[in-house]
Amino acid sequence: MKKINVITLGCSKNTVDSEHLMARLAAAGYAVLFDSDRTDAKVVVINTCGFIGDAKQESIDMILRAAAAKQAGKIERLFVVGCLSERYADELRAEIPEVDDYFGARTWDGIVRALGAAEDPTLETERHLTTPKHYAYLKISEGCNWKCGYCAIPLIRGAHVSVPMEELEEEARKLKKKLVKNQFNFNDFIGQIQQIKKMGNLKDLASMLPGMGKMLKNVDIPDDVFKQTEAIISSMTPAEREHPEIINARRRERIAKGSGTTMADVNRLMKQFEDTRKMMKAVAGGGMKMPKMPGMRR
Repeated sequence: MKKINVITLGCSKNTVDSEHLMARLAAAGYAVLFDSDRTDAKVVVINTCGFIGDAKQESIDMILRAAAAKQAGKIERLFVVGCLSERYADELRAEIPEVDDYFGARTWDGIVRALGAAEDPTLETERHLTTPKHYAYLKISEGCNWKCGYCAIPLIRGAHVSVPMEELEEEARKLKKKLVKNQFNFNDFIGQIQQIKKMGNLKDLASMLPGMGKMLKNVDIPDDVFKQTEAIISSMTPAEREHPEIINARRRERIAKGSGTTMADVNRLMKQFEDTRKMMKAVAGGGMKMPKMPGMRR
């Protein structure tokens, strides 16, 4: 069975697109991997982001890494899809010709045809989930009709289009069957952090929202906002990450020492984790209060 590695950068919209693509490729007989640096897959698909400078650079760096791997004979075919190639396809084709083909954010399903997979209408709502086991994204619409000067979404995703209600309902039912409820742990927590990091610098992202520039003037969001959180979680044992309830005072002391932090830092993270866990349960019950983001200080 031929392996294919799908690397997803950017926001949750890209995640959903990649999951739809992966389901179609799996149905075509591919062994599908995602975001893997340790693979012998001979086909690589990179789903790019083209929203802000940091995200563009991350996408370009990933394409160049894969192009070098292709030149070295480690992979056979390389495809690029998503927002960056939607905006800059011509420039990318000229600058990085090692890529077999480029597809935009609105034509990503063209890669299905390029790889010889059937365009089966019954797969329209199928997804190969890549998110932690307690949640999945459901994309209810695409694009935007407001052409604001500070936002590239209409250029990338086009005019606003809603997903038909019958498709949403079918997809939601399928997702519900796949999810495991109320099992949020530190493995999932670190997964959320990695999803957020893919989107770029937090302050740059937030400042693009109308009025947020002034509000964030006195808010410190350092570039390594998640570094301490990742260090603390990395110092936990697999059992502690899977079952946070066993982390008592003695374990917290060991975790603080191993991560180069203090007990206060570990206790603060545990509180943030519990707030996030409660939020996940509240979402299932129809109510939600957002927890404070790790690392953000006023």
